[in-house]
Amino acid sequence: MAYGTITFFSNVLGYDASVDYLLPDTRRRARKWTDWEDKKIPVIWVLHGNGDSSNAWIRKSTIELYARQHDVAVIMPSCQRECYTDSKRGFDFFTFVSDELMTVMRNYFPLSHLREDNFIIGNSMGGYGALKCALTYPEKYAAVASLSGAMDFREALKGNDMIFSKSAPLIFGSLEEYEGSGNDLYALLEQLPEKPHGDELKVYQCCGTEDFLYPINKVFRDVLSRSVKNYEYHEDHGGHDWFFWNPELPRIFDFFGFKEVNEWNDSGLARSERR
Repeated sequence: MAYGTITFFSNVLGYDASVDYLLPDTRRRARKWTDWEDKKIPVIWVLHGNGDSSNAWIRKSTIELYARQHDVAVIMPSCQRECYTDSKRGFDFFTFVSDELMTVMRNYFPLSHLREDNFIIGNSMGGYGALKCALTYPEKYAAVASLSGAMDFREALKGNDMIFSKSAPLIFGSLEEYEGSGNDLYALLEQLPEKPHGDELKVYQCCGTEDFLYPINKVFRDVLSRSVKNYEYHEDHGGHDWFFWNPELPRIFDFFGFKEVNEWNDSGLARSERR
């Protein structure tokens, strides 16, 4: 894989934004670059959790192994602690991730514009952000995966959350402003059937049973299972950490529609193709 960091001026954020990326190369396939002329690459948009940045998934996860196996690009923006929201204090991270970032990256790299080639995943705060993007714009993504997502910020807005109670009002406003808005995942789920491709969106959710976010994930699971027909949920022993999240990645890639076929090459891994 080609790995790097790109920094560009964001009109939405008003400053130079940093984005890490992984792009497929030709080594595993014994191909020449000319074989990929005009090829548009499938892409997974990856959102980090609270306290991390754009390189978190590079440093802590195994995503590069699966991206390499499946010839898929991975785009990882850095979005501070604003919950992927157009916040009350003026940081429009939702617009940045769901709109501007896609446009910019497609101008720099040969990424596919097709809905069926675009996926989004995130862990913790990023799991919330990934779901918000996909539920708001199901026409942009074929599937979404939330790993131990922070599904609901009501308790933070009531002052009952150790992590976000101080910042939540500065991001979402009041509890009344949050409920039923575009930041409320439950409201977005209710609106999903009315949106283009809303009935086609695939949703994967997982959480460790010892995770402090397990209770709100169980509640959201029950609603999701009734609202989305192409839905998969997985739980197991584990906490809010990469020891739980890393083993979920092969399940997520399979759910997204990637599979292995028995064709071997220099890496010793099976070549893969999209279903």
